[in-house]
Parts: sequence; structure tokens; C-alpha cells
Amino acid sequence: MAIPYTELTKLAFSALKERKVRSILTTMMVIIGVTLITALNGFLAGTEVRVTEQFSTLGANVIWVYSTSSAMVLTPSVANNIKAINGVQDVAPVVMQSATVTIGGTEKSVVVLGIDQSKLNLIFPTVEVEEGAYVPYTSSYGALLGSSVAQVEGRKAVSVGQTVTIKYFKLEGGRSIPQQKTLRVEGILAPAGAGGFFSIDTMILVSTPAAQSMFGKGNSYDSILVVAESEGVVSDVAKKIKEAYPQVEALTWKGLLNAIKTIVGTLQAMGNAIASVSLMVAAVGILASLYTSVVERTREIGLLKALGFTSRDVAMQFLFEAILIGAIGGIIGNVLGVGLAYLLAYIVAQYRKTSLGAWQEASTEMSTYGSPISPYTPPIFTPWIFVSTWMFAVIVSALAGVYPAIRAAKLDPVEALRRE
Repeated sequence: MAIPYTELTKLAFSALKERKVRSILTTMMVIIGVTLITALNGFLAGTEVRVTEQFSTLGANVIWVYSTSSAMVLTPSVANNIKAINGVQDVAPVVMQSATVTIGGTEKSVVVLGIDQSKLNLIFPTVEVEEGAYVPYTSSYGALLGSSVAQVEGRKAVSVGQTVTIKYFKLEGGRSIPQQKTLRVEGILAPAGAGGFFSIDTMILVSTPAAQSMFGKGNSYDSILVVAESEGVVSDVAKKIKEAYPQVEALTWKGLLNAIKTIVGTLQAMGNAIASVSLMVAAVGILASLYTSVVERTREIGLLKALGFTSRDVAMQFLFEAILIGAIGGIIGNVLGVGLAYLLAYIVAQYRKTSLGAWQEASTEMSTYGSPISPYTPPIFTPWIFVSTWMFAVIVSALAGVYPAIRAAKLDPVEALRRE
């Protein structure tokens, strides 16, 4: 008569307790592998979701056109020619550059965006003015502040009608000259959420001519935002732009998002592969541990068979020991993986802040396009991450226990009882 699985599980657990140090060390190898897999999956899942959310604030029919060669200058004639392409609804030339502004006694790093604000809703369909109004195209001193620019510690620190002074660099004669300019706040935007490479919440928006004058752009632009008539013709319009101007890049938000997702997916696969090596090492440890246990417990196995345990019962007991190691290690590893993911997110956030600050201090002609993700990206965990990782640990552990279990089951009870 076969021994019930519940009894075999109790026996397996008791056997592990008797060899406590060895069991703990073997389980720790499983814990390390599971912790790494859970942490990497949670961290990268959070990154992917955050990027997707940020890009969702942008119009799906927007194309970002920028020059890839110093010989190619984006001018009003280029903008007009692009606008004439079949399938293009409108164009919005932009000038962008990093700057600093002090609001409420707090200095902030911002991006100054020069754009025709009457076209802002074509680029950011969800953007709304919370206070005041858009800046007219002809204004030289008006400014529209992003929601986070106007706030300090969660409270609005500036109002419409007040002035703010920005500090920036202007390229003159091959040299970057420190400049500053006082702007009048004409409006403040409602929170919109970061928009990919155009984080409008952290921007100060001015008219295009004002930005060109401030940053010494003359009659040129940094890039051109092209609005296609529909999402369905975006790829075709981007292709036509590239054909007309080979020295420009025409990126669609959808294409850029897919590229980022591909990168995240690749990193996730690489991370899981590396972390899985730890589980493979743990599997070798389990195999060695149980094989040693079989040798040490030869008389015990013979006694069990003499008491009525079948070969299958003996094999299942050793297999259950391996499964228990994987199951316990998987549970603990999942818990520790959550903590490691949050720690990893914090470390990466600090690195981003440090890198951005150093870059801004060292930059001569500061012309960033913002950041596709905010400094801190919290990890995201789904039940499937925990379940799949735990199952993987249990399966690997069970496979590692197969050979020792078979070896134990094949022992002859008479010969086993003769051994000391």
C-alpha cells in the first residue's frame, strides 16, 4: 500500500530539519536566484508601464522630425514643404533648451520650449490651461508654466502676472555665454503627466520667435513636430519626410515606444537568463546535497523498505525534499525580490539625478529634450511574476532531485541494512 503524500511530505520535512545547515545553504542558493528574477521582472515591468503611460499623453499621430546632420538646417521653408506633404494636417516647429529657474526660493532645472501654442493641443491632446491663457505667438516675454514648474513642495509658488527669471546659455561665436531673462507668467498648465521626450509638466513654454532670439537660433528650429491627419497614415507620412529630406530623422511616438519596449524586453530576457544561472547552480547544489543524503541514509532507506515502503515511496520522499527546498526558497526569494526591486529603483533614481545634474553643469550648449521617464520609477508586480518564478524554482529543484530519488529507490533493502 502506497504511503500518503501528506506523510511523505512530513518525512521529507523532518529529513531536511535533521540536516539543518546543509538544507539552509542549499535553500539559500534557490533564494538568490528567485530574488534576482523577481526583482528584475518587477523593476523592468514598472519601467515599461511608466514609459507607456508617459507616451500616452502625446497624440498618436505626431511625428518628431529633427536633423541628423549639421548641413541640414530646419527652417521655415522646410516646415512649409513638410506641411505640404499629403497626409500632413499641420506642423509645429519648436526650439528647446535646458535652463534653470528659481521659484519660491527653489532653483529648478527646466526645459524652455518655444512653440506656437495655438497648436499645443494637436501635440498634447489632453493639455489644459489651469490658470491664465496661452502665450500669443508674437509675445517676447510671455511664459506658460508647466504644473510642476509652478509648484514647490506640492504647492503653487507663482501666479499669473508675476515674473520669473530663467538662466541659460547662448551660443555666440562658438562660445556659450551665460544669459538670463525675465519672463511674465501668462498661464499655468494643469498636470498632464510626462510626455515621452517632451515632459510638458517640467517645461516653460514661450513663443517660437522668443525662443529663437533667446538661444541665438536665428531663423532655424531644433525640431519640427508633424501632425498627421490620422494615426493610420503616420508611417506613410514619416517615410515621405525621409524621402524628401534624407538628412533628417522622422520618429513616430508609436515607433519610439515600440523600440523602448523592445529594449526593455531584451534587458528582461538577458536579466532572467543571468538570474536563471543562479537557479541552475542551486539545482547542482540540490543534486549534490540529496545524493550525499542518499549515501548517508542507506540503512534508513533499507529500514523503510523493510517496514513496507515501496521503491516509489522512497523515491517520492527524496523528490519531496527537493521540491520543499524549491518551494521554500521560491517563497522567500519572491519576498526578498520585492525589496530588492524597490532598492534597485531607488539606486537607479539617484544615479539619474546625479547624472542629469552633472550633465547640466558640464554642458555648454544645453539643449536636452527632457527624459522619457521620471527619475524614480517604482517597480510593478503582477501575480504572474510571483507564480511563474515560484513554479520555475520548484520545477528546477524537482528535476535536480530526480537522480538522487531514483538512486535511493534502487537500493536493495537487504544490502542497505547490512551497511553501517
